[in-house]
Amino acid sequence: MTIQNALIFIKQGMNDSRLRLELNTAAGRDEIGRVLEKKALIFSPHEFEQAFSQKLVQCQEIEEADRLRDFRMWWVLLSREG
Repeated sequence: MTIQNALIFIKQGMNDSRLRLELNTAAGRDEIGRVLEKKALIFSPHEFEQAFSQKLVQCQEIEEADRLRDFRMWWVLLSREG
């Protein structure tokens, strides 16, 4: 598990609607984990938060930061389902 995996996930997740759909239709946390494992994107909640913070300080536009915050909220809600 690495912060780098979480950074890659954030970038892919924000731009890849198929990945989001696959995660949205997963039946619980175990299946979400399998989807991420299949894509070699394993990370802990703490690593996700560190990656999110790192990406947030790099935002140069308010809209970019808002989009990133929206993605975080989606992920937090999705990953707590189960």
